[in-house]
Amino acid sequence: MVLGTAKDFNPVNFNPEQWAKAAKTAGMKYLVFTTKHHDGFCMFDTKETDFKITHGPFKNHPKANVAKYVFDAFRKEGMMIGAYFSKPDWHSENYWWPVYETANRNNNYDIRKFPGDGKSSNNILITRSAN
Repeated sequence: MVLGTAKDFNPVNFNPEQWAKAAKTAGMKYLVFTTKHHDGFCMFDTKETDFKITHGPFKNHPKANVAKYVFDAFRKEGMMIGAYFSKPDWHSENYWWPVYETANRNNNYDIRKFPGDGKSSNNILITRSAN
């Protein structure tokens, strides 16, 4: 399954400091940043998957670990930050089990048996962002 264009995503003009200054000037008090979308793409470095910003054309950029630099820039401007992390992962082979395909985007497996691949990635995100 191919989701998104991770192999092509290359935000070469990424400037989180500019975003944070513009947000503060506009009167914003906080930011909620999507660190991992339910399509599985991670905007932070992780060993849990290759479907991430640091595994593509942007990997050698000095700010490749996007979530970290967004958080740092907004904190520097005195703003609160929140991390949206979607635990469902459409990119995971365990999410779309073809034996029990569904007509919609609902889980097709027992979530008690497979609570999601996001747990370890979420812990990595929290640990690295605190540093």
